[in-house]
Amino acid sequence: MMVYETCSRKFTKLLRTLGLGDVVISKNGVYPVQLPPKVQLSEDIKVKDGINHNLKKYLSRVTFHIENSCDYTCRHCSNAYRQFISCTKNIESTIDNLQMTDLLEELRGTSLYSINLVGGDVFRNGDFVDIVKAIRIEHKHSTINIYTDNQNIRKSISAIDKISQYKPTFRILVGEDYDSVLLKRNIGHLASVGINYEIQFIVMSVAGMKRAKNEIVDKKYSYYRTTPYCEHNNLSFIRKYLFTKSKDVLESYHDCDMINANQEINRYYFGHVHIIKDKFYSRIGDTQIGTMSMGGLADAIKKELLRRNSNWMNTRKKVEPCASCVYRYLCSPICDYNAYLKRNDMCTDR
Repeated sequence: MMVYETCSRKFTKLLRTLGLGDVVISKNGVYPVQLPPKVQLSEDIKVKDGINHNLKKYLSRVTFHIENSCDYTCRHCSNAYRQFISCTKNIESTIDNLQMTDLLEELRGTSLYSINLVGGDVFRNGDFVDIVKAIRIEHKHSTINIYTDNQNIRKSISAIDKISQYKPTFRILVGEDYDSVLLKRNIGHLASVGINYEIQFIVMSVAGMKRAKNEIVDKKYSYYRTTPYCEHNNLSFIRKYLFTKSKDVLESYHDCDMINANQEINRYYFGHVHIIKDKFYSRIGDTQIGTMSMGGLADAIKKELLRRNSNWMNTRKKVEPCASCVYRYLCSPICDYNAYLKRNDMCTDR
C-alpha cells in the first residue's frame, strides 16, 4: 500500500510539473486525475518575426459602435457596456455609411460568425438601413445582431420593416423598470415581419430576477436570457447569481475541444474586435490595438496576438489565483465581468 501511495504522489507531481493534470477532491472521497492534452498553436502565432500574412482568418466576431445618442437615460447605461455587449451613450461612436464602406472593405475576405451593431439608439444613425444592407451584401452568411433598448423599437418601425429583408437578429435590452406591454407589442411586430429576436433581461436585484422569470413564464417567451448587472451596492446579488461553485464546474459537461482551447486562448475574447470610429479594440475599456490609418486591421490583430497583455490570449493559467487552481481549464474564461470587478476568480469557494 505504501509503495502504491508513493508512486501515486510521484505521478501526480510529474503531471503538475508538466502542466498535464492534477487531482480533484470530490465529495465522495475519490481523487480523479484530469489529463487535458497540450495544445500546439500554429507556427504563425508562435513565431513572432514570421507571422502569417492571413491574420484576418482569426477574426470571428466584430462589434461596430455606430451611434452614441439616445433619448433615454437608463440606469445601466453608464456601466453595462463594460460588463457585456450593451448600448451606451458613453462612447463617441457614430459611423456613417461612407466610413462603414471603408471598414467593410477592410473586413473583406473574413468569415465572420457574427457582426454586432450597437448604439446609443442605433436607429438614430441616419445611414442605419444602408449600413445593415451593406453588411448583408458583404457577409451573406454572418449573423447580424442589432442591440437596442426595448424603448427604442416602437418609434423605429419604418426602419425595422426596411431591414427585415436582410434577416438581422434583434437583441432587445430590457432594464428592471421595463414596460411589459410595450415589450410584448415590440416582439409581436418583429415576429410579424420575420425578424428573429432574443430578450436580454438586465437584472440588478433578486426582485428584478424574480420579475424577469415571471415575465418569461407568463408571456411564454422562448428566446431570452437574464444578464446580471453589477453595481457598487448589489455585490451579494452578483455573488449569488454570477459567481461559480466548484460543484457546478464538476457537474458541467467539458469536451476536449473546450479544455484544449482553455489552455492557450481566451474563448470569450479570441477573434472578437470592437470598432469605434476608425479604432480597433479587443476589449472595451482597454487600450486600442490599432487604427484604420496606422496598419489597419491585420496589424491590429498581429499586435493582439503577440502583445504581453493580450485579451485574446489571457487564460486562467496566466493569472492568480486561478493559475494554481485545479479547475483552471474547466472554468469559463476570463471575461468583462472580471475586468469590471477587478478580480480574476469569481467563485464562491474563495
